[in-house]
Amino acid sequence: MVIFVALLGVLIYEYRVILPRHQRARARPTFQPAPHIERIQQLEAMVRANPSDQRVWFELGVLYSDAHEFKRAIHAFSQVIERNPHGWEAYLNRGVAHLNLRQFHDAERDVRSALKNGCDKAEGYRWLGEIYLAENALDLAENAFRRSLKYHPRSYPALAGLARTIEMQFRNYEGVGAKDIIPLMEKAVQIAPDNAQARAVLARMYYTYGAGEDKALRELDKSLRLDPNNVLAHLTLATIYLGRPSTPDNLQKAERAAARAVELDPFRGEPFYVIGQVFLRQGNYEDAILALRKATRLTNLPEAWHLLGQAYMRVGKIKEAVKCNQIYSQWRKFVEERDELIAKMALDPHNVDYRYRFAVLMMERGSPRAALSWLKSIVRRQPDHLPAHEMMLKIYRQLDEPSAARRTEKIVADLRRKRNKER
Repeated sequence: MVIFVALLGVLIYEYRVILPRHQRARARPTFQPAPHIERIQQLEAMVRANPSDQRVWFELGVLYSDAHEFKRAIHAFSQVIERNPHGWEAYLNRGVAHLNLRQFHDAERDVRSALKNGCDKAEGYRWLGEIYLAENALDLAENAFRRSLKYHPRSYPALAGLARTIEMQFRNYEGVGAKDIIPLMEKAVQIAPDNAQARAVLARMYYTYGAGEDKALRELDKSLRLDPNNVLAHLTLATIYLGRPSTPDNLQKAERAAARAVELDPFRGEPFYVIGQVFLRQGNYEDAILALRKATRLTNLPEAWHLLGQAYMRVGKIKEAVKCNQIYSQWRKFVEERDELIAKMALDPHNVDYRYRFAVLMMERGSPRAALSWLKSIVRRQPDHLPAHEMMLKIYRQLDEPSAARRTEKIVADLRRKRNKER
């Protein structure tokens, strides 16, 4: 279980998008160091003196995003949009800032505004795919990435996004297997052989889906030769070492690789999670608590709460351990219900009731887009499924999508009249 969750941590990290500068959206390095505070202070002074300077507001938004100050970035890009509502760059950048805050509706609205105002179609639909993927709306994500590839068939970001979407469909039993995942990522690497992130992603997939540790390590070596500062490569390397027998040498290598990932990007929780596991295995419980607390603050890693509870118990902090275990138990309850539904769908894939229960589960978890994805899969199979259309109507109203709501409202009314006549 511990090894699996470490891999899941790599997966979560990989999905977290980094802000694109519109001038070089397709060539952005994996991670940018936090900008110098002096430059931010200089720009802040400039906008105080001249609040109408769009260029300064835009640069300030980019630097705030680089520093993971996404709320400030949204404010800065909003100043640009207020003064120039017909441009697309600020909309796209603000949308990605919203995405980093998991504000999916606002993110989608801004990216669609960017597309309307002339944003490159391949780039815009690629970011829509990232939004839907982050929300676990997998069929919408797949459609968006495929649409991006129609405009730019050799787009590495869109191909990689599609590969990750197929991977999530595999995890949710959406009728795909591991054999469908790796070839897409291999194709992305062929398109971008000098992209260190692409090779790091492929290495993680090789290790996760049984292609072999040696094959994964060869890709990691290529990735780190291209970019010694690739965070995902170091994190995947730490995961591999952690998956080996817990010898002092392997634990030291895992800690060293994870510490390098922290040094490169201190905003991610997954490296701290790996370090916490190392300390736990070494019996260093106080340091394990510090690392795992950091992991839970930075990233949604339920297993980190479980291990944190264990560490607290080891040092006699019962109250803290109970609280951590309660958080973990809530997540386990969701996972058990999810896995039960997945198993039932595997045995009876044509039974739409399981998909409806999955949609209800996603709504309870606060993921309306993910629920919408399941509901659409229902109505494709059974167009007269009234409860599915009724829930879709509720979601469209919640997401403030009036045109979709009107179409669905008409369908619901027609199905209700039909049902009443049958009675």
